[in-house]
Amino acid sequence: MTENTTDPRIPLPAELFQPVGDAAPQAPDNPLTQYFRHAKLQVELPSGGKFWNQGALELKEGKYLDVLSMTARDEIIMKSPEGLLTGTSVAEAISSCIPGIKDPWHIPAPDLDTVLIALRLASYEHEMKFKSVCPHCKTLNEDTIDLRVLLDNIPKGDIKNIFTIGDLTFEFKPYDFKFINETSKAQFEQEQLAKTMADSSISDDDKKVYFHNMFSKLAEHNTETLVKAITQVSMPTGSVVSNKEQIKEFIDNADRNMIKEIRNKINKMAESWTMAPINLECENEECKKKYDTTVEFNQANFFE
Repeated sequence: MTENTTDPRIPLPAELFQPVGDAAPQAPDNPLTQYFRHAKLQVELPSGGKFWNQGALELKEGKYLDVLSMTARDEIIMKSPEGLLTGTSVAEAISSCIPGIKDPWHIPAPDLDTVLIALRLASYEHEMKFKSVCPHCKTLNEDTIDLRVLLDNIPKGDIKNIFTIGDLTFEFKPYDFKFINETSKAQFEQEQLAKTMADSSISDDDKKVYFHNMFSKLAEHNTETLVKAITQVSMPTGSVVSNKEQIKEFIDNADRNMIKEIRNKINKMAESWTMAPINLECENEECKKKYDTTVEFNQANFFE
């Protein structure tokens, strides 16, 4: 008598339709693909791709980024107060609309305005209204600017980031979107706390403790801004220091004149990508004086 090795089990219906081998079932091609959103424009980054973390950026032809319009989901996300405060709304919109940016949190400061303007241009009209205050008569004026012109006028080219101070040569790096957003958030929270502490119901002792803590945090943040910006320090002996802990120790123990010069050089570097101010004329009939102003991109209303 021979043993029956045949599996007597009745196969389940799902098993009858299992693909041969390891191949997974393929979804049919969507005929609506041709109607998906597509790139509305291409932009060239002012930094040329410099200062980006490895893997955070993928340029077309080595220099361009495709920019798609926002989806309905993106637009809803951009209305979230919490998302705007934390920066997650902007980061998600950038990831959705600019595929070449793999990590929006690490967009260097020189490229941030270009990315935001391009995102708005791809999603809305090229004209944008903005408000400014006349420095002569304090009138609140409302003007319209062509974002295409603004985008074309953003400085491009080499960004000077190496400076010599005394015997030391510093190499700096612009702040990224994450650090800029964290700084703005911290400032907002400090302002809100200051308003709370102005409440007369809070005791003077509590206020003293609060202000002591506030100034301590401010001092820590000032140190952090310097350490964050310094990539390395070269010494006359040829030694190069890039360790952040050692750089922090140096900042904590350097004299005030050295710190002042470091800040000046960081600001000097930022001038490389700062947009020139716009010249306007006051709308007040009794004033009509001309003045210069800068256009600030407030994430809370920039994408309305």
